[in-house]
Amino acid sequence: MERALADAITEERKWFRQLEETNRKLNELNVKQLRTLNLFTKYVPEAVVKKGLTAHEGSLFHGEKLDIVALFCDMRGFTSLSEDLSPDTVVMLLNTYYKMMEEVITTHAGTVKGYQCHHSECDRSKHKRGNRIEFWASDRG
Repeated sequence: MERALADAITEERKWFRQLEETNRKLNELNVKQLRTLNLFTKYVPEAVVKKGLTAHEGSLFHGEKLDIVALFCDMRGFTSLSEDLSPDTVVMLLNTYYKMMEEVITTHAGTVKGYQCHHSECDRSKHKRGNRIEFWASDRG
C-alpha cells in the first residue's frame, strides 16, 4: 500500500511539473503576443487592429465605402515658438498635442489615420502662421 501511495505521489509531482512548464510556456507566449500587438498598434490604429483580429480572414481584403472627415488644424504661432525650444521639448509638445487630439477623435468613434506636418514646405517669410497638422479620421475603424 505504501509503495502504491509513493508511486501516486511521484506521478502527481511529475504532472505538476509538466503543468508548471506548460504554464510558463503559455505565459512567455502571451508576453510575446502582447509585445507584438503593442508594436503593431504604434503603426496601425487600435480600432483597425481590433477589427482585424475579430474579422473573418477573407473579409480583411475587401474594399469598404466609408464616410470620412478630414481635419486640418493650424497650430498658430508654432513656428516662432519652436525656434526658441530644444528639439526634445518640441517633440514633447507635439506628442502631447497629438495625444490630446487623438483622445477626442477616438472618444467620438473616430480613427486617426495619420499626421502630416508641412513645416519643411513652409517659407517662414511668407507663412507666419506656423505648421499645419492634418488628421485623417473616419467614423469607423
